[in-house]
Amino acid sequence: MRVIFTDFDGVLHAAAAAEGLSRSIVQAAGLAKLRQRGLFAHAAWLAEVIRASPHHESVRLVVHSSWRAHFRDDEIRGFLPELAPWFQGTVGFNTLARDAAILKWLEMMGGKVVDHLVLDDTPDLFSGGAGKWANLVVCDPAQGLGDPKAQAQVSDFLQKTRHAAADDLGALEFEPVNLDALKAELRGR
Repeated sequence: MRVIFTDFDGVLHAAAAAEGLSRSIVQAAGLAKLRQRGLFAHAAWLAEVIRASPHHESVRLVVHSSWRAHFRDDEIRGFLPELAPWFQGTVGFNTLARDAAILKWLEMMGGKVVDHLVLDDTPDLFSGGAGKWANLVVCDPAQGLGDPKAQAQVSDFLQKTRHAAADDLGALEFEPVNLDALKAELRGR
């Protein structure tokens, strides 16, 4: 499985689109009004690029946004109808920081994730920043995935090809991330 971890504000839409929102406003608004406001403006683009990728059947989308603390997985899936075929859920662990929640989720998957990408607009939320998270795409909060640079990084991740004969299942090319070192750093905080 190839996983894309995504934030909402500053990634799937410009951060400004979510200013002044509360849980009750979001629930009362309905998806059409949320879209008019600019929320989830880049969900269709992400769905399109996943669908066009050679490994689209193995891609899963996991939300690590702060929205996970306010909405159930089924509600979050409802915000992202274009991405529903790939929606795996949220990282959960609402008491953990984003980086720790992602690492915990990966650990719980027990090696089923062969490659992953993290989309966020706040590198400070990841211990060591982009330097230690080689798979972190830092989006411009004013553009999110509307930024051509971020789009190129996501497209590159999704277009990676399998090695010809690395093992029976094939191995995806990816930049290795030392999960043990990241876990040790998190424990030291």
